[in-house]
Amino acid sequence: MKYIRQKTDIPVPKIHGWDPSLANVLGAPYVIMDAVGGKPAWALWCARDELPEKPSFETYMARYRFLRNLDPVMAELRKLSFDKIGQLQFEHDPDTEDSPPPTVGHYFEYYTDRMHLQERTIAARDGELIGAHLRGGFIFSDLICGSILGVENTDESFLLTHPDLGCQDIWVDSDGNITGIIDWEDWDREYKLEKSYHTPWALDQYREIYTQAMKKALEPFNDDWRFTTQSGLYCAATEAVTYGGLGAFISRLFKEITPLRAVDEDKFLKKLGGERGWLCAEEMLVHELEKLFEPIDTNAKVLS
Repeated sequence: MKYIRQKTDIPVPKIHGWDPSLANVLGAPYVIMDAVGGKPAWALWCARDELPEKPSFETYMARYRFLRNLDPVMAELRKLSFDKIGQLQFEHDPDTEDSPPPTVGHYFEYYTDRMHLQERTIAARDGELIGAHLRGGFIFSDLICGSILGVENTDESFLLTHPDLGCQDIWVDSDGNITGIIDWEDWDREYKLEKSYHTPWALDQYREIYTQAMKKALEPFNDDWRFTTQSGLYCAATEAVTYGGLGAFISRLFKEITPLRAVDEDKFLKKLGGERGWLCAEEMLVHELEKLFEPIDTNAKVLS
């Protein structure tokens, strides 16, 4: 948070002290920071006595202003660019004068190695039939990773992102201006339809507003705004590979990819992971996955 506050204009609270260990007077990890003014954005977004999908004009415009105000704030993260993906590691306090920039540790390599170690372990324990099914899943996973955002581009750069950018961590004033963004640490990912405030398809209109505002904020610098519309799919793919749930995500892709909709998933994965391989299926997957993950260059008009 200190690093982000120092290098960008994002309204991150000032940090006065922290300790990630148990060896302190509190006996627990802590962070002491300035209080943030305003209210959490959910208090602006979720109006009382209104259906989530049938907001009043006043509530809709409050949501609209909030999204338009959030974009230039988050676009500030473009100032923090790295040549690889991973977790920042600081050897010195970012506030220290002339402190060196953080390094970036390995990320996808760790998860890929871990998955293939799991494959070998389970195959040895449970036999070749299950091993073939697992190999098919990991081949599918490798193709997913290779299809997202043109990762073959060796000149690609990576930016920081907020791992939990929800309305509970974005604070606003009564006009929807951003007063603070907190909780820049990891979290447990869980989305349950029965607990969602909105239906998934109802979010499309707000995603379009956010995309257009991000385009306005970023276009002088780069065209990364193109990835906003598909960001939910990219996040689902990344989380499936890195945090578990790969099987459920592959099952979802069997519904999304037209040639796979009438195919038995288990039989397909077993043949894909068999000793003889299945080159034509891999070629089909590469083609279909690239289409699925292709960024959407929207030209839709929204309120200015």
